[in-house]
Amino acid sequence: FNNMASDLLGYLYVNTNNGVYRYDRNSDQFEKIYDPVSHIKVDKANNVWIRIKEKWSILNTQTGELNTPNYDGKAAGGVNTAFCIYNNDLYTFIGQKVYRFNYAKNEFVFCLTLPDSDGNIRFAQAYMGKLWIFVNNSGLYKIDMSTFKIEDHYTLLTDYEGNSLRTFYIDKKGYIWFGTQSGLDRFDGFRFKNFFYKYGNDLSLPNNAVDRIHEDRCGNLWIHTAVGYCVYMSDTENFNPSPNKLMQAMGMQGTPDCVEIDSHKNIWVAVNGHGVYYNEGGKKKSFLFKQNRYGTAAV
Repeated sequence: FNNMASDLLGYLYVNTNNGVYRYDRNSDQFEKIYDPVSHIKVDKANNVWIRIKEKWSILNTQTGELNTPNYDGKAAGGVNTAFCIYNNDLYTFIGQKVYRFNYAKNEFVFCLTLPDSDGNIRFAQAYMGKLWIFVNNSGLYKIDMSTFKIEDHYTLLTDYEGNSLRTFYIDKKGYIWFGTQSGLDRFDGFRFKNFFYKYGNDLSLPNNAVDRIHEDRCGNLWIHTAVGYCVYMSDTENFNPSPNKLMQAMGMQGTPDCVEIDSHKNIWVAVNGHGVYYNEGGKKKSFLFKQNRYGTAAV
């Protein structure tokens, strides 16, 4: 399992090393709809976006055809990995440039170029009307999304140059989290708090290599490290080294291989040998889409 996404019609899309699969509630099975891709996303208009050949394209899930939008009327040679959805808007990036998707014209429209920047935009997330962008070698930018004016630029993030920074996330309290190869950092706009693995401390981060962060309905962070998932408990600021007990409380079993939490805070958990669990908002019962000899069915 690489990553997952769900749409407004209840379809689940699972991106694996063998290809992209869609779960259809009518047939109660998964079907392969496309070859392997690096990323899959679903926007607020229910378009399924896949990243392939260094570009973002809309996948027609019925025919398998791709719609690769232009950028200001021209085909892009390559597009950054960063992908940002905020309300009904969608943003992608080329180098240091920010583009917003025009649904009526089916193309991306230029918004701004980050000044004094010689790196590429690696991560982007919107929060409370502000677009937060991390750029290699240049730091973190805070941009007003109504005017596209830069409000703040934090250049103190030199430790994140190159590939050290693996993931970036803003939680519901406005904290900015940086998952790196050497620990987890939290930034409140003024100062950092660092979290590391501590030998013999079961409440610490279980491994320093962090590459995925998701937030559940309770404000807890599901964090993927080199040794698997752990959960940061926001009320105690401690780490639960294994999410198994939390999963059991939601009617799930096994060790998670991939976790996705959608915009409605529903939790999707893929477990090798079991299938994909779906939990609606932290309820005590989950649905399991379980593989059988005929394909994959919901149980």
